[in-house]
Amino acid sequence: MDWANSGIVLSNMLNKVAGRGIGAALMSHPLFLAPTHRLIKESLKTESIPQILVRFGYPERSPATPRRPLIDVMLHPGFGR
Repeated sequence: MDWANSGIVLSNMLNKVAGRGIGAALMSHPLFLAPTHRLIKESLKTESIPQILVRFGYPERSPATPRRPLIDVMLHPGFGR
């Protein structure tokens, strides 16, 4: 039940920050390294086992990529085959 609840909390948090234009990157690999894992655990002053790191920031906006008109794609000879 704890896994399900933590997933719900994470999902809500990611949706809330995304709504404010903040990006998030989920990283678990650094926690596979014993020194990093120990440092995070000691920094949090917890007996719990850290499972994931979340990095937040404001992403750079890139220009939208051009899209073909839908009608061009739908009428393509190979569509639907």
